[in-house]
This record gives sequence, C-alpha cells and structure tokens, in this order.
Amino acid sequence: MNVDTMLVLAQSQRASEIVPWAVGLVVAVLVLFGAAVAARKWMLRGDSGTASDEGLMEGLRRARDEGKISQDEFDRTRKQIIAKVKANMKTSESSAATLEAAKKRSAAGREEPRREE
Repeated sequence: MNVDTMLVLAQSQRASEIVPWAVGLVVAVLVLFGAAVAARKWMLRGDSGTASDEGLMEGLRRARDEGKISQDEFDRTRKQIIAKVKANMKTSESSAATLEAAKKRSAAGREEPRREE
C-alpha cells in the first residue's frame, strides 16, 4: 500500500467505518493477550498441590463426620491423596537430584586444568 492510497482511504467515508473496527481489533488482541498471561500464571503458579490437598482432606474429614461418606470411602480417598502427594514429592526430589548432578558435572568440568601447547 503506497502513501497515496492511504491518503485516499483516510479521506474517504470508508475510513470512518474502518477506524472503529481497527480499534476493536486492537482491544480484542490486548484482552486475549491479558487472558493468556493470566492463564499462564495460573498454570505455572508453582503450587505443589499440598495446600489444595490439605483443603481436600479437611473437606473429606468433614464429609465423613457428617455421615455423607462412609469410613471405607474416606480411607480409600485418603490413600489416593497420600499417593498423589508422595508421587509429587518423588518427582521434585528426582528433579532436584538431577539438577545437583548437573551442577557437579559442570563444576568438575571447570576444574580441569588447561592444556598448554
């Protein structure tokens, strides 16, 4: 699009029809960008799940005490929650061990004496 075409478009009545759509498009893009950032923060909030599991356990206890679920249902669900927390802890420990091993290899590589030729 050259400058002459843009000037003609700006001077025409179509420009008054295009500007609100262009502004609306820019606003829509900004809103979607904000939503994407918020969703990313929510997904990467670093929550290990323990706080939500504690709240879940409290609700589970309350349901058992109020007679909404049986003792067997309580025990079965409690075991599932504990297994989930343990799995999360193992994954975290494994990641930490891998990171520590990589740091040690990196440090060992830096300590090698340089060969002089």
